[in-house]
Parts: sequence; C-alpha cells; structure tokens
Amino acid sequence: MSRLPLVFALLALGACSDEPKKTAPTATATATATPKAEAPKPPPPPVPAAPATLTSLPPGAMAYGRLDMTLFRTAFDLTTQGDKEKALASFEKLTGTKVEDADAVAEALGLDLSRPVLFAAVGPKAAPLEALASEMAKAKTEKERDAVYAKVDALDPLPVVLGRFILPLGKSGSAKLLAALGDAGNSKVGSCPKAKACAQLPGAKQVLEGRGEVGAVYLGENALIIDGVTGYREEARAAALASLAAFHARSGGPAKDTCSLLATATGTAVCIVGPPAEDAGVATGLSMLMRAVNGAVEMETLAKVIEVGTKEALQVRAIAAQKPTLLDDGTVSVSGSASSVTTLGSWRVTEDGKKALSAYTKKTCAKGSADAQTALTKLGDAMGVKGGDAKALNRQIREAGWAGLVVALEGAWPAYVPAMNEALKNLPPDVEICIELAGDRLQLTTTFDAAKLIER
Repeated sequence: MSRLPLVFALLALGACSDEPKKTAPTATATATATPKAEAPKPPPPPVPAAPATLTSLPPGAMAYGRLDMTLFRTAFDLTTQGDKEKALASFEKLTGTKVEDADAVAEALGLDLSRPVLFAAVGPKAAPLEALASEMAKAKTEKERDAVYAKVDALDPLPVVLGRFILPLGKSGSAKLLAALGDAGNSKVGSCPKAKACAQLPGAKQVLEGRGEVGAVYLGENALIIDGVTGYREEARAAALASLAAFHARSGGPAKDTCSLLATATGTAVCIVGPPAEDAGVATGLSMLMRAVNGAVEMETLAKVIEVGTKEALQVRAIAAQKPTLLDDGTVSVSGSASSVTTLGSWRVTEDGKKALSAYTKKTCAKGSADAQTALTKLGDAMGVKGGDAKALNRQIREAGWAGLVVALEGAWPAYVPAMNEALKNLPPDVEICIELAGDRLQLTTTFDAAKLIER
C-alpha cells in the first residue's frame, strides 16, 4: 500500500508561496550638539502574528479538523521502501532538496512542524436537490432533462462543497512543487493576476483549476490559506467562482458547544457536526447522481436510474436516524506511530446516558479480537441499541458512501456494533479496546499495530 503520494499532496499545498517577509522598523540616530548623547535603543523584535485558530475556519461546516505531523510520519513509515525511494527521488528532482523523512519534507516545503494544519468542509443543502431529482425522474426528453440542469445551475446558493485548509508557515517554501501538485491532480496552476479565474477571486495569489474544481491560494498571518470548491457542472463555473470568493470572507469556526475537544485533541483529529453532515451527504449524493446521468443514460432508463440513486443517497438519513439520543458532540483522533496507532473517539453524554453507562466510570479494556467484540456488544446493549445483520449494515454504509461513514462516526455508530465486530476479525490479535465514561464524555480507545494490519 503506497500512501506517500498522499502525504506529498497534502504537504505540497504549502509550497505555492514564500512566507511573507517580516521587516522590523529601523531607528536612525540624529546628530546632537552633545557628543555624549546615548544612541537610541534598538527597537524590539517584531512580534510574530498569532497562529491561526479554529475561529479562522468557516461557520456551519459539516466537519472540522486538524492534521499534525504524527499522521505524516506514520504514513511515511508505513510506505514500502521501494515507493518511498521513488517518491523521495521525485521530490529531490522537483525541489533540488535531498530529504530522508517526513519531517525533512515538511521543512523543505516551509511548513511549521509545531503547528497543525486546520481544515473544514461546508456542504450543500439537500432539499433543493431532492426536488430537482424528483423532477428529473419525470423528464421524457433531453430538452426536459436539460431544463432541470439549468435549474440546478441557477440554485442560490449553488449546491457545491466548499473547503478550507490553513497551513502554518515556517521557512519559505518551494514554488516548484505547486506545478507538481497541479499535474498530480490533473489541474493547472495559475498565478494571479494573470490567470483568468483571478478576476473573480480578489486577493488570491494562485489558483488551481481542474474540471469541476477550483482552489484559491491566499497568504494569511504566518499561514497559507487554501479555499476550494468542487461538485459543480462546468456550465455553472462562474457561479462556483462567485461562491468561492464569498466563502473566503467567512470565519468564526464551530458553533458554541460544538467540536469542544478539537482544539485540545492529541494528534490528528476530526469533529463531525451531525445535521450539516447529514444534509450534505444526501445533497452530494444527489448532485453526483444528476451529473452522472448527463448524456450517459438513455432517456428510457433515466427514471429508474434516478430512483435507485436517490434511494442510495437517502441511506445517509437512515443511518443518522439510528443515532442514540444519549450521544452528541463527537470527535475522533488518531495518534501514535506505525507500530502503535491509537484512535480515540469521544462523545458528550446526556444525564440519562450517564446512568445507562455508569458501569464504565471505571475504564474497561479488552485485548484481542474476540474479547474486543464482546466488549463492544456489551456497550451497545448498555445503550439500548440492538444491531442488525452485519452484512446488511455494511452494505448500507457502502451505499451511502463517504457520508454514511461520516454520519456513523458522528454518533450513529452504536447501531453498527455488529458491523464493527465483523471488521475486528481482520485486525491483528493484539488489538486493544478500552471504554470509559470520563465526566460527561464517553471515550472509546483502540490501539493496534498498523504495520501488522497492512501485512494481513
């Protein structure tokens, strides 16, 4: 399994611009009639700008997260030696810098290793697309189908996914890698103000343009900000760029009492916000469905394809509906090394939930697949959730796509204990699961050897 290209792709986002130069004001001595006059004291060194925080991210997102160097180091260590050597050779050719590990890659790109990359994703609303999908299913001619597409492109707001990455800058980065990122993503890289898209993206320094996606690169305070838009039809490109420009002005981060652990989480962490994630999951599923039938499906089968695709997209709601009322505010983090990966899921628990889970005020751990399955089953029983058939549950998650997994992680996962138990069979025998009710948080910790998992 080769994961190094992904590491480089993430880190390469920080390579498109040098860190803004910081100059301190200089003092000049003024001649006086008194030769013993003291020279003015040198000015204090400039105070670095405050690092970006979660409030620098947009409000209303379906997911907020942070990526730290432990993720990149682990991915680097898990990459096969052959793939690692090829990737490092390519990196040296592009940048002229010889590197041997993930930290050296980040440093060569000008990233500050001591601060995490912050990110957020904002999804579209489902209701408008549900109505238009229903209308599309009734289309009998290509003209009627195209009329529905025109309505999709005219929606305000446009049904797109908007994302933001904030990359902390250290030393200046290498502009050469930006072109490589464009090649890897089948995108072209343009510098502002020359690139055509720059006219609609005030303040952008570079743009990354691909089919149905655009990224705008801005310089922030000691950080690089990359805003992106995806999921639109090329016919709606102008509207998508307008949405991206407006998105850049949005900040404030998660709502109060949401993603409460993200700022202090250890390692790489993501917080899922339930309602926006559910809505965005349905919307993106329907959006992909409607783009897929554009000229690729015969009119005679259009209605059936829309019916099946809509049913799959709506599986996200079926998954969310199984979330027990006692859980809220979920955050999942990953830390450790390749030989000892630790995942920590933490959810806020209601007062009724504390009573139901009182047996876990003392940490309960289970080692080995069989004991771990038993422990998870008991936890599900304590929550009053009875899972169904493991294969059916797994199929439901697959049909719902990425959004199904995201919504399950947010809090619906207890209903999928049978499916989780099925997955545990594939983990190494040294896997350990610990369950604890700490204050008003349910914590589920899993520790395993990732290298052994890949070997299986």
